[in-house]
Amino acid sequence: MSIRAVQLGKIIDEIADTLEGCFLNKIFQTARDEWVFEFRKGNRKFHFLISLSPRYSRAHLITGAPDETSDLGNFSRLVKKILLKKQLSGIVQLNNDRIVSMAFRAHSEEYRLVAELMGTSGNIYLLDNHDKVTAVALSRKTRSQAGTTYSPPEPIKGLKSEKQEITKTSLDGQFAFNKEMESCNKAPAFEEKLAGAKNQALAPLKAELKKSGKRGRALESEKAVLVKYKNDRRLADLLKVNFGGIKKGGSSIELEDIYSQPPRVITINLDPSLSPEKNIQRYYKRYRKYEKGIVRIEKELEGVKSRKAGIDKTVTAIENAQRPDQLKDYIPQIAARKSVAKREERRPSGPKRFVSSDGYSILVGRSDRENDEITFKVANGRDLWLHARDYPGSHVIVRLPKRAELPKSTLLEAAMLALKYSKAAKAGKGEVTYCFAKNIRKPKGGAPGKVLVNQEKSIMVKIDPGRIQKMKDSRE
Repeated sequence: MSIRAVQLGKIIDEIADTLEGCFLNKIFQTARDEWVFEFRKGNRKFHFLISLSPRYSRAHLITGAPDETSDLGNFSRLVKKILLKKQLSGIVQLNNDRIVSMAFRAHSEEYRLVAELMGTSGNIYLLDNHDKVTAVALSRKTRSQAGTTYSPPEPIKGLKSEKQEITKTSLDGQFAFNKEMESCNKAPAFEEKLAGAKNQALAPLKAELKKSGKRGRALESEKAVLVKYKNDRRLADLLKVNFGGIKKGGSSIELEDIYSQPPRVITINLDPSLSPEKNIQRYYKRYRKYEKGIVRIEKELEGVKSRKAGIDKTVTAIENAQRPDQLKDYIPQIAARKSVAKREERRPSGPKRFVSSDGYSILVGRSDRENDEITFKVANGRDLWLHARDYPGSHVIVRLPKRAELPKSTLLEAAMLALKYSKAAKAGKGEVTYCFAKNIRKPKGGAPGKVLVNQEKSIMVKIDPGRIQKMKDSRE
């Protein structure tokens, strides 16, 4: 059960004086919706847990650092960057509600962490000294989004009478009520965390099983159709042997099956709209379809069964796990996607840049708009323009100083780049058109990247990866 406002008040009363003046030493993320903040004062350490669990949202001290931790999420990393080693200037309960606010002093500025412990709608907000929301812990529906001014929910009526219902803790000593809360919530919260980790690990496997099951049923249906054609070659051979007896427009024919032992009379269905030759070809064609398809289907069905067996084994391992940390390898990670996003952020803007073996700068457009940019805004009329002939691709510009003559080696290398960054690259060689930039013009109303070329020449070129790499290295 989630914490009540009166319980949170008791917890804050017990710890406020002790934690005030402590420094934030570490941040642990123990689940997607749970954090432990380690405070330090001299040689003493205090571990304050905040959980936004839908069923067991709470905040209280715990005895010692957590045994199991997860990788820090974006919110945790930002809080760590801003608040680590900062002094806690105060911890209070807001509006006698299920809201705890921790204020941190950072030089002349003050930041606050505000945790709303309200089940499925709970969240943690990082606020600046103007109470503007800098970051939000969970992507839940919330009143205060990043960039807005934080405002706590309206106070709950009748809290005074609720305060009288608090029961005395059964424990004695410092932080007795915090210890009581930890003791009461430890087991059910652990079970919830374990169940959540299992569901997170099982979700993609269940989706894969559903997908595999659907594919398996489709393959079985396809196989059932093909099996009907298993004997069509024998029927085609019988029709061929008895070709003279097939009447045009007939819907069936009775023949002696000479391939069965003992021979027997069978009826072979015909398509009245087809000639005798076409009917025979129809049976041969259906048999070839069976012959090729049945091998493919059996192989794919075997793969489906093998994958299902592997998934079933993994599901059993997940269901038998006793601790959340045993499930880390089974829970899908998004780190790869994040790293890709970071690489995208680091990727330099503007055209690709190379330097030819003769020392000339070469620009390569990355998009249609960038092609327009380097062709019509960056290039001078004396610069050389290149493009793969008859294929979509990058515009390439060779920057030529005044009265400079274009070396043949630079022309060849620029042509390689034009081919490399075009749809013709797969062939490894092709034709490249080139002319001076002054001979390129934009068609009226033309889309980005579209140009009209005058006085062009062309050159056949083969892509040399080593040479292109040297041009890239020269640039760097």
